[in-house]
Amino acid sequence: AMRLYQLALEQGITIGPGYMFSITDNYRNFIRLNYSSPWSPEIEQAVIAVGKLAASCMR
Repeated sequence: AMRLYQLALEQGITIGPGYMFSITDNYRNFIRLNYSSPWSPEIEQAVIAVGKLAASCMR
């Protein structure tokens, strides 16, 4: 999750690594997608980009 966070940040996309939202070590492999704006083509493209980055991290 931290690697994905770093890669996304390099592309100007902010996600939350799971550990930031837990007091335990249970969510180190999770991410949180945060947004408070209405769904838009830009958000959709960012979600697609995060998916591609996640796939590259799994290789």
